[in-house]
Amino acid sequence: MNKKTLAEAVAQKLNCAVTEAEKYFNAFYAVIEEALASGESVCFSGIGTFKVKERAEKVGILPTSKEKIVIPAKKTVSFKAGKTLLEKLNAQ
Repeated sequence: MNKKTLAEAVAQKLNCAVTEAEKYFNAFYAVIEEALASGESVCFSGIGTFKVKERAEKVGILPTSKEKIVIPAKKTVSFKAGKTLLEKLNAQ
């Protein structure tokens, strides 16, 4: 599911125009993005948690030349699924 189909699904659930749903989705996305950029975790009860993690600098090897390179430290986002979501995924 991409952003457009998600907005269409939300519009159908809310019985509103797709453009209105896209506007709300974009605002929602911006709030999450700002929270993660400031280092906060974003938790959706039952769905899961988005967290900012720091990756340390490490040494890698270029496969073509076998040359060692330094891969710089960086921040990434991780997602840990919540119990309710995992139960729904694994329900048979």
